[in-house]
Amino acid sequence: MPVDDNQRVRAGQVLAQIDPRLYQAALDQARANVAAAQASIATLEQQIEQQRLVVEQDRQQVVADQSAQTYTQQNFVRYTTLARDSWGTVKNAQQATADVQEKMAALQRDTIGVASAQKQIEVVKAQLAQAKATFAIGFATAVLSHQFRGARWSVPGRVRTSSKSQIFWSMTRPVITQLSDRWWWVDFVAC
Repeated sequence: MPVDDNQRVRAGQVLAQIDPRLYQAALDQARANVAAAQASIATLEQQIEQQRLVVEQDRQQVVADQSAQTYTQQNFVRYTTLARDSWGTVKNAQQATADVQEKMAALQRDTIGVASAQKQIEVVKAQLAQAKATFAIGFATAVLSHQFRGARWSVPGRVRTSSKSQIFWSMTRPVITQLSDRWWWVDFVAC
């Protein structure tokens, strides 16, 4: 301990040194967590970009389905008119009807695929937000672990110790920390 019981202390004097190994271990762990979170963030950002490409590909498929449906609808009108006027076969009209239903189903399937791919982007964005929060926590932990080296007091006074199990709070004896089985504080008295 840098100070003894009943010793006078000045403002800014170190009252306690904390074993740096624990904080170094915490710092190392926090740095590892930060690195893992950064890797997770990068991966999730790439997944979002990849999913955007999937959405665009699905949209293009919807456009192709719409074109195919338009063509199939035109064939349907043509073949049913020909069959009705006895210029075409009923079989061709039935085939055109089946083609229309098939193209409508494909269009509906691919439209749902676009919506699903867009939802997946939202899911990955939520995971990204979580990874960023993990990064922020790890970063804050690293900063705190790196900065905290000891307890300092901001006003002059006298160090007092107590081994009692109960600590009484008062305006003249603020408790600053517990070190092993003893409590330390500084009195607000002129030195």
